Amino acid sequence: LPLPNRPPPIAYAPVPSAPISEPVAAPRDKRSSPVILAVILTGVAIVALFLGRDLIANLFGGRKNGVTTPAGDVVDKSPAEPNRPAPPITPSTDGTGATGSNPGTGASVNTGTENPANDPGSRPIATPVVAPHTNQPPAPTPIAVPRENPPATPPGTNPNTNPPATSTQAPPTPSVTPPATSTTNPERPVTPPPAASTTLGAQIVVSAAGDGQFRTLEEALKAHYDSGATQRRTITMTSGTYRLPADLVLHTPLEIVGQGNVILQGSGSKAAISVRLPGITLKDLTITSSAQYGLLVVGSGAVTIQNCTITNNREAALAITESGSAIGSNCTLSGANFGAISDGGSEGNLTNCTITGNGIGVQARASSTIRLTGGTVARNRQSGMLVSTGGTISASGVMIADNGGNGATARSGRITLNGGTITNNAQFGLRCESAAGVIDRTGVSLVGNKMGDTEGCP
Repeated sequence: LPLPNRPPPIAYAPVPSAPISEPVAAPRDKRSSPVILAVILTGVAIVALFLGRDLIANLFGGRKNGVTTPAGDVVDKSPAEPNRPAPPITPSTDGTGATGSNPGTGASVNTGTENPANDPGSRPIATPVVAPHTNQPPAPTPIAVPRENPPATPPGTNPNTNPPATSTQAPPTPSVTPPATSTTNPERPVTPPPAASTTLGAQIVVSAAGDGQFRTLEEALKAHYDSGATQRRTITMTSGTYRLPADLVLHTPLEIVGQGNVILQGSGSKAAISVRLPGITLKDLTITSSAQYGLLVVGSGAVTIQNCTITNNREAALAITESGSAIGSNCTLSGANFGAISDGGSEGNLTNCTITGNGIGVQARASSTIRLTGGTVARNRQSGMLVSTGGTISASGVMIADNGGNGATARSGRITLNGGTITNNAQFGLRCESAAGVIDRTGVSLVGNKMGDTEGCP
């Protein structure tokens, strides 16, 4: 019986359903799976063939230690073989250090080993270029010819941006900088030998005008000394003014002769010309000097002066010292504190010379000797002659005139006069300043000396 106030139950119709044994989908054919797998593997192989070729080439080409430059070149970075000896170090033959297997001063400032030429420990290698990505098989690796002397990187070249060029041919033989005198390199100036070094004879001609073998005395002397100076030579200098090298020293048998008006201008701290060994002759020259001496003869030096004028504005026109000797004839000595001065065991012999315009004309001291024959000692600012500390002067037929002090003064030493005239000197003709100073005279004429002919002399 239905309950009160409750609706009657609702009846539902049954829902039809498929039998449990009815299949929902058709079963797969298991035989199609190997075909799909083969297609996938084929695709992977194709991709690997195109995209992994470089990797395969590196793995199987022995370049796993390589470094690829921006241009695609592969450079061997492998260490040197342990059993391979280090490349020999070849001394430089051209001063650049670029010979052998060691890079020289011509290498780039960037000395990294990116460029094998800058790595002295690396082996000579070829530098092939990686082939472009095409369907063609990779190009065969070119066979390299080992270099025993790799060229240095040119100055200013960066090996990272300038890789070595690839070539399948043998590299050119590295060049060696030729010596300065080589004629095989037209781009390098050739330094010729001295102009006449191979044609020097017994006589050399120097001409400032350029029509001789040499233009300067310095060039001629260099050629003379470079030749070995085995024979006595005459250097003939044509008219002109020549500047001497400072403190020129002559030390081998030599004759220097002027033709015409030849002026030699000397300078330096010591002397315009110094003579240290015997056998030097100066003839027909005018020598001017701003050095301490005009012509200095020192040591065992010996010089012959003929028809020369020597002017110096400092100590002495002619100075002879130690055991040196000088023989002069028809020469003029002027402008210095002393026209001629000697000391030590030196000796001077002057014939028909004019000694004028100096502080003192001639002075001998310290056991040295000066002999005058003929000529004039005149117009010097002080005495014409002076001996001191045991020096000796002997004069024969000499005129001593117009000097600002005495004609001859013996302070300590001896003056011997034979003939000649002593005249018109501002003070005494002859003066002996002490008992150690002696003046001997024979046949001397004393005339017109302002303060008297003699003073203190017996």
